Amino acid sequence: MNKNCKNCGESVEHNYCSNCGQSIETGRINLHYLSHEIQHSVLHVDRGILYTIKELLIRPGHTIKNYLDGKRVNYFKPFAFVIILGTLYGFIAHFFNAYPESSLIPDDADIEAAEYNKMALEWIYGHYSVVMLTLTPIIALSSYLVFRKSIYNYFEHLIMYSYIVGIQILILLVGYIFYYNFSSVWFVVITSFLSLCYNVWVLIQIFSKGYWPKTMIRASVSLFLAFVLTLFVSTAIGVFFQLFYR
Repeated sequence: MNKNCKNCGESVEHNYCSNCGQSIETGRINLHYLSHEIQHSVLHVDRGILYTIKELLIRPGHTIKNYLDGKRVNYFKPFAFVIILGTLYGFIAHFFNAYPESSLIPDDADIEAAEYNKMALEWIYGHYSVVMLTLTPIIALSSYLVFRKSIYNYFEHLIMYSYIVGIQILILLVGYIFYYNFSSVWFVVITSFLSLCYNVWVLIQIFSKGYWPKTMIRASVSLFLAFVLTLFVSTAIGVFFQLFYR
């Protein structure tokens, strides 16, 4: 028996309106509705961010390849993935006013230079998701250049690194808990090392065709190129702060 869509009035045979896409199951708003709405729309628990994180931690390369091959309904959108995790990490670091990178600055550093570095870190963490979205295309470019003979174009590399960067932010977020409680530079070094290892692991899973050591070398070259490009951008940002925030 056909029903009429409560949104547009169209006659509906199945579960969703063919005209506007709304479900015909639109009951009253109650506690059950709100609970489902929070899970589905905000966290998208059933087939979204938590599922995506789990898959990217267990079998990252295969998960990303599935997404690139068109199997996308179960995964959280890549750019939203970076934005949410980046915003969370930036908010926590900015809220507690403790920046891991500041522990790498020597104690005998010039006071004025240290002040500029602190100011830059405050700005970066205050706009962390924007910074990561800006750096992701640069990092993806390095991967595309090194693996340019693969079947993936630059924009597909951009999707790869959106997921990779998202998990790297998650690793930094876990490491930040230990850093904040113990204030040890070793937590910064360890989390950075784990992030690099994760990056290499993903690229091996995506691009290895049986002989993984060769892929690992190319992945390392890609990371080095990404480091050079990122250093260039970071230096430009540092110069910007010294010129306009004196």
